[in-house]
Amino acid sequence: MFRRAWQWLRHPLGAPRRTLTVLALLAIIAVGVALTGRQLWARHHYRTAGRALERYRLVEARDHLERCALIWSGDFQVHLLVAQTARRLGDYEAAEQHLARCQAIRGGIPEEVVLEQSLIRAQRGGMDSVTPYLRSLVEAHHPATPLILESMAQGYMRSYRFGDAAAILHLWRERSPDDLQANFLEGIVRERVGPEQEAVDNYRRVLEVDPEHDAARHQLAALLIDRAQPAEAMEHLAVLSQRRPGDLHVRVRLAQCQLALGRTAEAEAGLERVLAVNARFRPALAARGELALQLDQAAAAEGWLRQALDQDAADFRTSFLCARSLRQQEKNAEAEAVEQRLKVMEADIKRLQKIIKNDINRAPDDPALRTEIGIILLRAGSN
Repeated sequence: MFRRAWQWLRHPLGAPRRTLTVLALLAIIAVGVALTGRQLWARHHYRTAGRALERYRLVEARDHLERCALIWSGDFQVHLLVAQTARRLGDYEAAEQHLARCQAIRGGIPEEVVLEQSLIRAQRGGMDSVTPYLRSLVEAHHPATPLILESMAQGYMRSYRFGDAAAILHLWRERSPDDLQANFLEGIVRERVGPEQEAVDNYRRVLEVDPEHDAARHQLAALLIDRAQPAEAMEHLAVLSQRRPGDLHVRVRLAQCQLALGRTAEAEAGLERVLAVNARFRPALAARGELALQLDQAAAAEGWLRQALDQDAADFRTSFLCARSLRQQEKNAEAEAVEQRLKVMEADIKRLQKIIKNDINRAPDDPALRTEIGIILLRAGSN
């Protein structure tokens, strides 16, 4: 003890120095642990994003990638993936920002950036200017072929060229029969141009591979309701209501199924709960009007239906039900005015279908066809 005291007396600053050294070492270790933790956290987000992208969970993937990009801010591949995901979600401004970051990291314009810029152009409807380039990549079985075909299909759909979109999706499914996105997009196209049963088959195929694909399940349920298959639709809506309890669209569709099955009390209670949340929710107003009509409450039905039509005058079914409610009240002049409008709407719908199925595929650059589509939509008052 005396010896240690003597050493301390000889070197009075030795103990503080050792303490400072230990503290410095601890600080270095803490910084190292923090940096390692940040790297592990970034790697976790990157891997989770990759799994989400494999299952087409784009919103989830983008969230993880953006968190990763905050830590790996100089990583070219991360920014490229954020750009791709933003573009696929339709956020073109964010996609361009991350592509600019990619250029800053690599210098110049890398091939991957050129491809993404071409896909943005295609997806926004400017396919024809980039089609030769994209087709050459597809024919060469480029690794990004699924992304290319997805972008081209969406661009054609955006331009009402559903025939061209169908051809792209057919090619995609020939190469990858079980691809979720190819089947999902093909279902949407077939809803527009037929046959509807094949759209049902597409959505069912998606759900066989991925039972958690909510968008496919919702599309399938809506299609089954339109095809007067409420019992099967309810099975899918029951799954969705558990997964998305706050989704008002799902709750309204459940009420529509209950109404179709004669369970009017349940339908009414469900719609009242939705309207308590949002008194202006158009699908609920329309469904509430249809319910009132079934209960022989024509005046009440008219009120609900007119509120729905105030928000979307192009809703054919709601207009049809409104005309019925007016006839039941013997408001014949008003009913006749609505019925005349229905005739115009019906003719316009048939003309649109013909343009989409035939005309625009034969003359995709004809400005007269696009003008006619615009006039029809304006005349319908679609929102």
